[in-house]
Amino acid sequence: MNPNDIKSYFSVSKKILEFSNLHFGRVYYKDHYLDLETGERASFSFSELKAYLKKLEVVNEVSKTPKVFHFFYELGGLIYGDDELVSPDDIILIEIHYKDVIEFIPTPTNRSFAMNEVLGPSRKVYDDSFARGYKKLLEGECYQFNLTFPFEFSYSKSKKTEDWINDFFSKKDSLGAFAHASIIPALEKIYISNSPESLFQVYRFNKGPLIQSMPIKGSMEIKKGDNLNDLWDRLMGHTKDEAELNMITDLLRNDLSVVSSEYAHVVAKKKCLVVPGILHQYSVIQAPLKVETSLFDLVSALFPGGSVTGAPKRNVIKILRDLEVAPRGFYCGSTTLLYGNIVAGSINIRSAVVNTNTKVLIYCAGGGITLNSQKKLEFEEMHLKVKSFTHLFE
Repeated sequence: MNPNDIKSYFSVSKKILEFSNLHFGRVYYKDHYLDLETGERASFSFSELKAYLKKLEVVNEVSKTPKVFHFFYELGGLIYGDDELVSPDDIILIEIHYKDVIEFIPTPTNRSFAMNEVLGPSRKVYDDSFARGYKKLLEGECYQFNLTFPFEFSYSKSKKTEDWINDFFSKKDSLGAFAHASIIPALEKIYISNSPESLFQVYRFNKGPLIQSMPIKGSMEIKKGDNLNDLWDRLMGHTKDEAELNMITDLLRNDLSVVSSEYAHVVAKKKCLVVPGILHQYSVIQAPLKVETSLFDLVSALFPGGSVTGAPKRNVIKILRDLEVAPRGFYCGSTTLLYGNIVAGSINIRSAVVNTNTKVLIYCAGGGITLNSQKKLEFEEMHLKVKSFTHLFE
C-alpha cells in the first residue's frame, strides 16, 4: 500500500483541482478504523469519532490544505442511534488530508471501451419494494420515501485508474457542480461522483456566516430536439413533483434551523437545473449559521440529505433498510471539502464505485415515491438516471 497513490479531484470554480501527498488518512467503520498511511487497524468508537468531529469548526478555522470527508450513507444510522442499521463491515467515513494542490488538466484516452450491465433490479423486484413502501405511505408511517437500487457493470480490463479520472473530467460540459473523485488503492476502489446537488455550503460574510442548502426533487427526460422552456413548463405543472419538492424543502428548512441562529428561510421555491439528459427542479434554503458550529453539528443536523431519504427522515431510514437490497455506502452519502474559503458538502447522487480489482463498477439510482407515484414511471426514471451517468464513459 503506497499512501502517495491516494488522490482526490474536485471541480472548483471551473477548474479541476488535484489533491495529493497524503498527510492524514483513515477509513472509519462502526467500531474501528483503517490507517491509510500504515495499513494498521485500531479500535475506535462512534462516540470517539463524534468528539473528534466536534473539534473541527467550520466557521472560524480556515483549512490551508485540503481536507476531504466522504461521509457514507450508513453513518445516518449511528447519528440516529439505530446501531442495528449499520454492520461492522460498513464504511461510515473516509477522511483524507492532503499537503499538495495542483490544477489537473485531463487528457481523454480516446479509446473506446464497453461498460456492460450485468446486474440490475428486475421489474418484479422493483415492483415488490415499491408496493411494500407504498403500503407504508397508506398507513401513514411516512409521506415520501426515496427508493434506490444498485446497477452492476463490468468493464474492459485494459481500462486503468488514470483512464477513469481523465475520461470523467474531460467531459467538462457534463460535470455537475459538485463533481469529484477519489482514488483509494488500499480499498481497491475509485469513488466517482457527478453530483449536481448541494447538502450545504457555508459562506463567511462580515455580517456573519450563512449556510445554504439546495435539494433537488423532480425529473424529466431531455430528448434530442426538445425545447427546454416547454419541458420546464411541463415539469412545473407536475403536482407529484411539486409535492415532493415542497415536502423535502420543508424538511431541510427544519434541519437547517438546528444549526441556525434564526429560522431558515426558503429563498427560492422552484428553480430549473439541467444535467446530462435530465431536467430537474430544486429549491434554495438559507439560514444564518451559529459561529461555533462544528463539522459534526452540520452532519448530525443534515445527514443523510432529506432529498435522498424522505420524510419523516428517521422513520424512512428504517423503512428503506427493509425495502432496498444492499447498503447504499458512498451513494447518497455526502462528500465535504474544507479548503481555504470552501466549506461545502455534496449529496452523492450520480455516483459510482469502481472496483479496480474485479473490474466492476457499481452505480445506484432511484427516485422519490409519494401517493401520486406510478410504478412504471418511477422505474423508467431510475433507468434515466443510470443513463445520465454512464454516457460520460461511452
